Amino acid sequence: MTSLKSNTVKELILICQNDKRKYRGYSKYKRKDDLINFISDKNIVEENPLENPLENQYNESNDDMGEILNNLFNEPDEKINVLFCSRPIKENIDENIVDIEKNIKHKNKKNSVVFDIHDDEGNGNMYRIYKHNYYKKYKKLGNELILYHGTNKKNIPDILEYGFSLTNGIKHGALYGKGIYFTNCIDKALSYSERGSSNKYVIVSVVHIGDIIKGNANMDMHPKIQNKSKRYDTSVDNIKNPIQYIKKENYTYNILGVLSFTLFNIISHNNYNNFSLRFNNNSNVNVSIYWIPDFVKNVSIKNPDIFKKSKFMHNSYPGGTWSCNTCHNHKFIYTYNTLDNPKNIISRILIIKKNTIIDFNI
Repeated sequence: MTSLKSNTVKELILICQNDKRKYRGYSKYKRKDDLINFISDKNIVEENPLENPLENQYNESNDDMGEILNNLFNEPDEKINVLFCSRPIKENIDENIVDIEKNIKHKNKKNSVVFDIHDDEGNGNMYRIYKHNYYKKYKKLGNELILYHGTNKKNIPDILEYGFSLTNGIKHGALYGKGIYFTNCIDKALSYSERGSSNKYVIVSVVHIGDIIKGNANMDMHPKIQNKSKRYDTSVDNIKNPIQYIKKENYTYNILGVLSFTLFNIISHNNYNNFSLRFNNNSNVNVSIYWIPDFVKNVSIKNPDIFKKSKFMHNSYPGGTWSCNTCHNHKFIYTYNTLDNPKNIISRILIIKKNTIIDFNI
């Protein structure tokens, strides 16, 4: 025991790897003390002659898989490891949950939310392998987002155990094609859970987005990108300002946990969906319109960084009209300048009405 304590975790693992038959099952132990106790027990206790051959083969295979995954993902550059992790860093997930809590409490101080972490090692490894193979094949990774999927409580155990269904009957339509629907709008996700009830449930996932295409009802499979052999990765409801993201394959996402809400003064399903913004430029100047993503918090519209964090949507010419579908509580800004005042003048739009119309004049 004393001699083992002088070894590092890597050295203890190497001891096990050099005699895998004797130290079957070592990959289950990650901490130094656990590995020391495991090795010590194996050195004291003789192998049981009645042990299960299938169990032995499983343990050996499991150990081999652990080695493969370690070699696959543990790169010298820590930045690479972060990109290929199965989950975003804890701080990013926590920040996301805090923002959601602030959002619902802003509507009613009595509202509450609890986040239960779900960390399935097997599914997490499959998501990591998917990203690894994607990069190996296309030499790029693309972005990934934390997205939401509202559902009823009775569906949660099966989803956590088996993943989202790609084949079962569609319960909420398939306006943008068959697949697994995610959203960046927590209100929209809530609208699909336990309608009419104050208790609602949303599954939080990290989703690989990659190359996007606007979906349609007949899109059962993502088409190939023009002049390329690669297919699109994700279909969306709107290219410039997506709210819904549709995936056609499992293991292109990883479930992070479940949000359980208790809400008061419930807003009906239709009050979350089909919001629209129409911008009528009745002036003689060009106006640039940007969408502010939900994750952009506490940034003043007077701060020049607001443009770096926002997404350009449209350049409205004098006399022009522009419209888009959006979601309750989504935020936009628009900016312009004049000959008399060449400095950018910025105004903000908050979507709280079903049909928001901005008639812009100077």
